Amino acid sequence: MNKYAKGIFITKVGTEIIKQRLNEIIEDSKKYAPNNSMRRNLYKSICHQLIQLFDNYFENNIWSVSNCREMLCNMYFSDNIEQLQFKEAYVKGILVELKIMLNNMIPLNHLPSCSDKFEIKGKDIVLKSIKNISQNDIISKFTSVINLVDKAGDVSRINNIASFYMPIYNELNRLIYEENWTLSSIEQHLLLRVKAELSYCYLAAVKTGIEIAQEVKDLIKNEDQAKNYINKYSQSDYNFNSYLLSPQI
Repeated sequence: MNKYAKGIFITKVGTEIIKQRLNEIIEDSKKYAPNNSMRRNLYKSICHQLIQLFDNYFENNIWSVSNCREMLCNMYFSDNIEQLQFKEAYVKGILVELKIMLNNMIPLNHLPSCSDKFEIKGKDIVLKSIKNISQNDIISKFTSVINLVDKAGDVSRINNIASFYMPIYNELNRLIYEENWTLSSIEQHLLLRVKAELSYCYLAAVKTGIEIAQEVKDLIKNEDQAKNYINKYSQSDYNFNSYLLSPQI
């Protein structure tokens, strides 16, 4: 988990334009300030530029951005040079972590899923069909299906996808119960999406007969609950297409 830029960040634009602006701010932060007055002005300028970066390019009604903005605003409105110097590590930490984060952003409409596991009718039926086919050209058509029902592959894929979503689920719940944060609209819909994707993982594990991660079983008790989470998300009309998510939290 990041130390300075904590939480889940969601961008409103592509990362290249944010990287360009962030690099400009980083270069400004390296400028030499020979006295306290100039150092104070430099710190305040970097804080102001970062606040604008968040406002212009990130969803700013989510906890992560709100948390960063609050700290930066406190620094921007402070004239205490000792306090500003003390917070210098915080500002530099945000700059470094944002730069790393931008290299790992994922479009929300390209997130991994186990939903395709339900395109086949059943493992036993598919294996029986493969066993009864002798023509090479027909067998080749089943290659992708064989891969789908391969147990070793299923264990790896299903649990890897679950491992991607569980930290996001845990972080959103931490905001509710530890930070007393009221989830914004996009955070609420992201939570619906995460529950639905974890439900697909649960159902895929049931379908292929593998052991799903305990964290997922703690969240989803049975198939009916999994289907309920999926139905809730399917009824949502929220459009994630223009957003990118930071999976590193």
